[in-house]
Amino acid sequence: MTLRGSVLRVLVVENEPLLRALVEELVLGLGHRIAGRASSAQCAIAEVERTRPDVVLMDIELNGAEDGIYAACKIRDQFGIPSVFMTGRTDLDTNERALLARPLAYLVKPVSLAHLTEALCRVSANDR
Repeated sequence: MTLRGSVLRVLVVENEPLLRALVEELVLGLGHRIAGRASSAQCAIAEVERTRPDVVLMDIELNGAEDGIYAACKIRDQFGIPSVFMTGRTDLDTNERALLARPLAYLVKPVSLAHLTEALCRVSANDR
């Protein structure tokens, strides 16, 4: 069981396979489940429709024409599912665009276990 007692179903959207595997390992280590994975915005949206996760861990830079901010906005608007951004981009323009998706958190890579734990606790506190 997790800190608050609820197990979350987490979609991991990351275009770098090694980073995705590391994030998935952290999520599983926290007692949550991996609902699915994706490496592009379009695949992320389709995977959310298919799996209905509790939260999406979303990289901003993805494969394909659209980025993670686009995907997170679509996912929140269409499904009401929140995202937690994971990114190496810390510039002001990216941060301002990311706010449009109303993320639960904005984690700077490399993602620490402590910050990931805190962000996932916000999911439990947000709607559960």
